[in-house]
Amino acid sequence: MQKFTHLNVHSGFSIIDGVMSPKEIVKKAKDMGMESVAITDYSSMYSAIDFYETAKAEGIKPILGIEVNIVPEYKHKEVKSGSKTLSVLDIDDAYRAKLYARNNEGYTYLMEILSEGYMKGLVHKGRHNLPYVEEKDIIERSGGLVMLSNMEDGKAGQSIIDKDSDKARESMMFWKSVFKDRYFTEITRTGRKVEDEYIPLAVKLSIDLDIPIVATNNVRFGLQEDFRTHEIRVAIQEKENIDARGFNTPYSPHQYFKTQEEMEELFYDIPEALENSQAIAEHCNIELDLGKPALPRFPTPHGETEADYLKTMAQEGLEKRLTNVLRNTTDEQEKIDITKEYKDRLQTELDVINGMGFPGYFLIVADFIKWSKRNDIPVGPGRGSGAGSLVAYSCDITDIDPMPYDLLFERFLNPERVSMPDFDIDFCIEGRDRVIEYVSQRYGKDAVSQIATFGKMAARSAIKDVVRVTGNPFSLGERLVKMIPKDLDITIEKAIARSDFFRNEYEQNPDSKAIIDTAMALEGVPRSIGRHAGGVLISPSKLSDFTPVHYDGESVASQYDKDDVETAGLVKFDFLGLKNLTVIDKAVKKINKRREMEGSEPLDITQIPMSDIKAFNLLKEGNTTAVFQLESNGMKGVMKKLQPDNFEDIIALVALYRPGPLQSGMVEDFIDRKHGRKVVEYPHPCLEEVLKPTYGVIVYQEQVMQIAQRMAGYSLGQADLLRRAMGKKKPEEMAKQKSIFIEGASKNGIDKEKAEEVFELIDYFSGYGFNKSHSAAYALISYQTAYLKSHYPSEFMAAVMSSDMAKTEKLVNYFADFETNGGKVVPPNINISDKMFLPTKKGNILFGLNAIKGVGETVCDEIIRARNEGGKFTDIYDFVERTSSKVNKTAMTGLINAGALDPFNVDRATLLENVESFGKWRTKFKNAKEPSELVRPELITVPPINHKDKLDNEVLSMGVYLSGHPMDEYKEEMSSVPTCRNIDINLDEHGYTEKDKKYFSQIGVVTNVEKKKGMVFFTLDDTSGVIKCNMFKGVANKYGERINVGSVVLVKGRLSEDNYTEEPAISVKEILSIQEIREKHARQVVVYDDNNILSDKEMASTVRNKVIENSPGYSRIFIVGKKDDAEVQIDLKTADSVVPNEAFIQELNNMGLRTKIFYEGNELDFRSLKKTFHGEEQHYSKEEIIGKVKDNMQRLKSLLDEAGVEKSEQVRRGSLKRSREISIN
Repeated sequence: MQKFTHLNVHSGFSIIDGVMSPKEIVKKAKDMGMESVAITDYSSMYSAIDFYETAKAEGIKPILGIEVNIVPEYKHKEVKSGSKTLSVLDIDDAYRAKLYARNNEGYTYLMEILSEGYMKGLVHKGRHNLPYVEEKDIIERSGGLVMLSNMEDGKAGQSIIDKDSDKARESMMFWKSVFKDRYFTEITRTGRKVEDEYIPLAVKLSIDLDIPIVATNNVRFGLQEDFRTHEIRVAIQEKENIDARGFNTPYSPHQYFKTQEEMEELFYDIPEALENSQAIAEHCNIELDLGKPALPRFPTPHGETEADYLKTMAQEGLEKRLTNVLRNTTDEQEKIDITKEYKDRLQTELDVINGMGFPGYFLIVADFIKWSKRNDIPVGPGRGSGAGSLVAYSCDITDIDPMPYDLLFERFLNPERVSMPDFDIDFCIEGRDRVIEYVSQRYGKDAVSQIATFGKMAARSAIKDVVRVTGNPFSLGERLVKMIPKDLDITIEKAIARSDFFRNEYEQNPDSKAIIDTAMALEGVPRSIGRHAGGVLISPSKLSDFTPVHYDGESVASQYDKDDVETAGLVKFDFLGLKNLTVIDKAVKKINKRREMEGSEPLDITQIPMSDIKAFNLLKEGNTTAVFQLESNGMKGVMKKLQPDNFEDIIALVALYRPGPLQSGMVEDFIDRKHGRKVVEYPHPCLEEVLKPTYGVIVYQEQVMQIAQRMAGYSLGQADLLRRAMGKKKPEEMAKQKSIFIEGASKNGIDKEKAEEVFELIDYFSGYGFNKSHSAAYALISYQTAYLKSHYPSEFMAAVMSSDMAKTEKLVNYFADFETNGGKVVPPNINISDKMFLPTKKGNILFGLNAIKGVGETVCDEIIRARNEGGKFTDIYDFVERTSSKVNKTAMTGLINAGALDPFNVDRATLLENVESFGKWRTKFKNAKEPSELVRPELITVPPINHKDKLDNEVLSMGVYLSGHPMDEYKEEMSSVPTCRNIDINLDEHGYTEKDKKYFSQIGVVTNVEKKKGMVFFTLDDTSGVIKCNMFKGVANKYGERINVGSVVLVKGRLSEDNYTEEPAISVKEILSIQEIREKHARQVVVYDDNNILSDKEMASTVRNKVIENSPGYSRIFIVGKKDDAEVQIDLKTADSVVPNEAFIQELNNMGLRTKIFYEGNELDFRSLKKTFHGEEQHYSKEEIIGKVKDNMQRLKSLLDEAGVEKSEQVRRGSLKRSREISIN
């Protein structure tokens, strides 16, 4: 049998095509008895490290290659794009070829060539950013490479297809002269028509020119039956419909991973084409030295070693930190003891850091953090296990002292587990990019980049994508997706196993099965290239010595992901943007501006008292909207139960509020122990000190380590290995650790039974244990935000609102929360408003101009410029004349509707009527030689805007209501409709499992309506917050016309989680208008005769005969009349039941009668008899009540009889028969 190596294989990392993973490709080769295999992904090496390691592990020789776009030279041409002329790279003569690394030098050349292509030859083509490589870049590096010509899209191939044999010959000779015997002609036989045109002449020319021919199969998938799956994959990538591709597909069902036998049969007539595949494989021999960190060297100021400089920096920093640590310590001996404890710990850490060779890493991190702080860029107190390092605290890398909270350095850096340190640094989100730019300048732009991530098709997205490109109904995809459990580790295969509904759908519905099978095959296939949330690489030399780079026109990233770049030797630094740091910074600046005016010292957020009563009261009340980490409704509920009263409680909350601890009962156990409802017990007396802060519950990974140290004599380094072993749950390792633990405990005098019991206990809790260093650092931010909200609510909430001004749903919730806490958001004012939300002197918040729709940064800057230069605007024309055309019609309309121009004392309707003329006047005014001589035109006045239109315009321009709310007129009435306020919705409490079919009801005003593809999406605002709602086609067809901005409706549907935002959402099943709510759900109508209207015989008759009889329905009517100092309530007989429609209510209102409607589940209980005088409740005995009722009934008897109103009266022992109720209030 002829040996053969597949040299043209695209993995899924080609992005444009291919479905196999590197592991699947290697497995295929091994299973077929092949000795080697290549991956030649298109314009990328994303999979190179993974492929290399996998192949080596399986005994398969990896051949690293790429398929590249090549241009003869980099030259540009001008092209028209609309009204613009753009200079773009000329790719008219571009072609493709495959390059393979002969050796390690060639591997480096591949990385350099690709990097050059992205940085110098990037072209935006269709939906992709494609790199084009200049011929000279390949020529210069040809010594380490092998070239394969490509077929019809190669340089010679294009000429062959064009029937230009001379040009084809010239092209082949050109590259042969460069690569000599390492240039090969590619041929394939995959059933594509173009092959018949290409192969005969390509073979002839190759023979003539003595160029070896190589057979490939242009592999894109594993099996022949995978062809349709691959077509769907390409259609998803190109956003096409699979049926629309039809016969235009460039792929064939034969492009699968064929066996050596199949290839031998296919090329029986050209056996040397198979032999030459082996020749290339033999040419290519690389041995990569992976896994060795290559740290950049930190430039020390005086040429000292990194270790010496770090030691000096840490020791000097600790002295400064100790000043604060010892501030409240008066005993001199205690000061000496504390200082020694800190210095000993510092030295221990320095010995480990320097011994492991990582001082430069600490210095680099400390340097960019100190630069950030010097340049007014807020930095977080710490994140992850790095917060457990005293060296980090001393060098200003972190801002939380690890000593008081038992944060362990060994959790971060363990000499017994050699791995790179990994600081995750949070920066103010607005300053993060400045820090990265500083690092780029300091270490060189070609040595610094971000890190690639790969957006892969996950269970839900794969199903949705398959549904979309196969032309199935959108609703089918949504239905299938909703059946998938929301487990973090979910896959389609696991969903079939875990969900009865999903499994039944898969087994019983052929259409669904076809979709799910295809989605399962595509699950995990890379779909897009992204950027790591915070990862930044700093290379000791240029990046392309370690990784090829990817460039999207804006930022540079490695092509290797975070794991592969570390394998390649680069060190990752995490630069994360945290919005809450921006909020804290902006709030503190506003606070200090106010404090300066008051003559007070500025607030230093790092020096606030850690036991502040107001802050902890806020936490106990669950009043934590906008408080970092503590703002979800579920967390609020836990806090109300816990009643935290110290910082350790907050650390524990951050650690415990996760699915595992919540579902296991740990949280309830923790709370019960804190409040004495359960006894605080310790597994062993020696563990009391370790577990006392958490009431005997094992909450943290650090506690697992300390238990092993205290009880079994582990070093903290060994204890960290135990922690990791427990996390991985490998049976052989666990058995080994258990034996070590029991033996160590025995040496400490602890019997085997107790040791086994404790080992099993920590093994169980290790699955739930959290990193305390991370919890403590984030708990500090939580506490700081709680402190700001409790002491400076307007400054804090203004900063919060400014940070989310583009997110209407969040703004509505923040507004409601601020008003609940006694504040008010007031409309924008053109003369004092800023871009952002501003706190006012009265403790309110002024709406930000930049949050008005149609008013962007440019308009805001123009308004503020004009105001700064000329002072406040005196009237509408002064505003128009002093601002430029940047404040256009759209911006003016938004400003008017938002109320920003109300200070000019012109009704909004009139301003809107004159918007067009304002623009014309500005142009005339700006162009006039003597503008002061112009006479301003009179405004066209129109009737004032009505309240409803005013509110509708406000929500269109701001997304929120400020002058009132459409719900206001229904608020009292609808308060008795059984629904839940949006702000109180908690999926943990109000959501339900897939087996729960109950509906959720909510009432509010419709905002932000979007209608597409027969579906309707909208938000519902009930004054406390907003919730997203969606209606699929069937429901939308029935109720869609009722969904308009400003409509007040009751929504019934299923409460679920939005697939993208993970916020609560309602899948709507029914919509009721206000009138329908009354017709279906109203049960009582109470008519209040506050002014004795019914004492008039004619008026009483009108009520009886005209109003009530004309509105027959199902709501029982009660008339409440006053007599002397008592209220008498009379329940009319069932025949007088009504429908409380608008006409009914309005007619009674016109008569001076007040009405109130009560709904099912919230009816008034007319058996409760009591009377109120001057706001004080007074109760009567049964005899007094009966007497009062009889007396007042007699007084009204004649009046009611004359009016024709029949009453029902039956009193028995001071209580009234339920069906005929009379009561006195």
